[in-house]
Amino acid sequence: HDAHAGSDEESVNSEIVSYIRTHYNEPELCVMQLADKFDMHRTLISKAVKAATGVTFSDYLQTLRLGKAIELLESGDRSLSDIAGEIGYASYLSFKRAFVRCYGVSPREYRENVMYTKQQNM
Repeated sequence: HDAHAGSDEESVNSEIVSYIRTHYNEPELCVMQLADKFDMHRTLISKAVKAATGVTFSDYLQTLRLGKAIELLESGDRSLSDIAGEIGYASYLSFKRAFVRCYGVSPREYRENVMYTKQQNM
């Protein structure tokens, strides 16, 4: 019986994670919103995300958003504030802060480095 409870928990965890993967670009996505959506206490949501991904909700969300940011930065000349909006940051500034914290360069510098590298390799 206990084993069954475990698998239920895992399926809920993966539901929560796949919801985050689908909705990561909504600025209002947060633990509270997930708690409402899945009718669970927010600490349980946090535990579920940590159990399923090995990282905290905010780290996981940031990883998804910044991963997408890298794709968008490398794939064209969309404006940086456009990109910030598309991946769920309320402002370019909060996007830039997270990006710098994660990668050590600003989105603009990152894009310039990528373009420079591409030209070198042509």
